[in-house]
Amino acid sequence: NGLMNSINYKNFLYEKWKKSKNRKNQTGDSELYEKYKNYRKKLRALIKSAKNMFYSKKFSNCQGNSKKTWELINELRGKSISKSKCSFLVNGSLVNDRR
Repeated sequence: NGLMNSINYKNFLYEKWKKSKNRKNQTGDSELYEKYKNYRKKLRALIKSAKNMFYSKKFSNCQGNSKKTWELINELRGKSISKSKCSFLVNGSLVNDRR
């Protein structure tokens, strides 16, 4: 995945800059920091555009169906209905009833 490789490279740049810091030079190598900062800025914009494309594609698949659109909105908000039933172990017996 291209995004994962970019994130790993950003982390590599960060570690390289952190290792350049020492007692004499507490801010580290300024060239490494600028390289890291510029890469981080570009990566952030890339991730934002990838998220926008992903969600716009999801919404275009639901176009014309308000029920599916609202299901998607609620899923994104974290309000999706759980389809799994909870079961608990009480006094050695399995309880599936909610009450």
